[in-house]
Amino acid sequence: MNRCGVLILLAALCSPILVDANALGVPDSEYAAVVALYHGTNGAGWTHHDNWLTTDAPWYGITVEAGHVTEVDLFSNELAGTLPNQLGDLTGVRLLHLQHNKLIGRIPPSIGRMTRCREFYVNDNKLTGPIPSSIGNLVELEDLALYSNELTGPIPSSIGSLTRLPELDLSPNKLSGPIPESIGSMTGLKAIDLASNELSGPIPSTIGALADLRTIQLCGNRLSGRYPSPSEDS
Repeated sequence: MNRCGVLILLAALCSPILVDANALGVPDSEYAAVVALYHGTNGAGWTHHDNWLTTDAPWYGITVEAGHVTEVDLFSNELAGTLPNQLGDLTGVRLLHLQHNKLIGRIPPSIGRMTRCREFYVNDNKLTGPIPSSIGNLVELEDLALYSNELTGPIPSSIGSLTRLPELDLSPNKLSGPIPESIGSMTGLKAIDLASNELSGPIPSTIGALADLRTIQLCGNRLSGRYPSPSEDS
């Protein structure tokens, strides 16, 4: 073999191998979900995409534990595009950090299957459409960041199931309709920020049941009534 042939062979051996098969050792549905995320958000244009779609591991931003994807951490990484419906197949994910990117389109209702998720960050994108009611299934959430998008429609009443959240920040978006009475069930809340939306109707008295609530921001809406104090029962 001539020198040129040797150099080509060495380059091939040193380059990551592109694969179509499951290279992460996770269930096929989870593997398909992260690949769909890559293709749906212009993975080739990400700032960092080390090892993605190759046999090498780990893939940048992906953590695998006990045979499941447990973390997707791709914040500030130039993701541009839409979130795939397959995202909900990441049923073992505890941390999803997709904030500070260029995501558009809707939050897929399939996220309701990510019931182990504790941190869900998609803030500072250009997401549109409603907050899916299935978000109420994520009862282990301790951090939820949907602020600084262009979300529309009502705040789903199912959000009252998120009792571990210390903060509910949905500002600024384009949310409309009333603040759901179920907000009073979010007993872990210390702060509420719903400012700069298009919410209307009375401020629900159930807010008065939130004994640990310290701050509330509702300006920039069309709400009526007064802030109930924590001493007021719903």
